[in-house]
Amino acid sequence: MRKAYAYIRTSTTEQLDKSGPQRQKFKINNYASNNNIHIQRFFTEDISSTINHIARPVFTEMMKELANNAVDLIIVEDLSRLTRDTEVQKQILSFLATKDISLICANTGINVVDTARKDPTMKAMIQMQAVFNEWEKDNLVARLHRGRQISGHKGGRPAFYPKELKKRVRILRSKGNSYGQIATRLNLEEVKTSTGRPWTAQLVRIIAMEAK
Repeated sequence: MRKAYAYIRTSTTEQLDKSGPQRQKFKINNYASNNNIHIQRFFTEDISSTINHIARPVFTEMMKELANNAVDLIIVEDLSRLTRDTEVQKQILSFLATKDISLICANTGINVVDTARKDPTMKAMIQMQAVFNEWEKDNLVARLHRGRQISGHKGGRPAFYPKELKKRVRILRSKGNSYGQIATRLNLEEVKTSTGRPWTAQLVRIIAMEAK
C-alpha cells in the first residue's frame, strides 16, 4: 500500500462557495481507499490561493515531513485547492518536480506533476484549468466586494499604502510582472502589508488599481 499526505486549503472567500475542509477530506479519503493508498496525515491550511509555497507555513511543514518519512505523494481534491493563480501553480509544480514528489487530484485521478512533465497536451490542459480557476476566484472576490458595497459593510478601516509603494507596483506591472510575481517579490523583500499578513496577488491588484 502506497503512503501519501493530503493537503487541504481553504480561504475566507472560498467558504462562500462551500469549499470546506470536510468535503475535501471526504473526496481525498474516497480516492485513496479506492486506489490502495494510505493517507498518513492531513495538512490543512487557511490561506489565500495567490500565496506561493514559500510563504505557506503548513505546506512547508508538509514538505519537511515528506522528506523525513520518505513519502513521495501528495493528494489534493483538485488543482484549485492547491492554488487558483497560474503563476503560483507553475512555481509549486516546478518545486514538486525538483523534489520528485507526485501530486494527484482526487477528482480526476491525474498525477499532475508526472503528466505535466511527460505529456505536452495534458500540460496545456492543466494550465488552462489554472486560468479558469483564477478567473473563477476573481469573480468570487468581485461578488464579495459588491455584496459589501450593497450592505455598506467595508470590512474594517481602509488600508493605507504610501505613494512610493503604489508607484513601484505600477512600474513593476509596466515591466510585465504579474500580480502574483509582484506579491512574491514583496514577500521576499519583507515589505509589510497593513495587516501584517503576506502579500497576495489580489492585494497587489487593488493597489495597482488605486495607483492608476
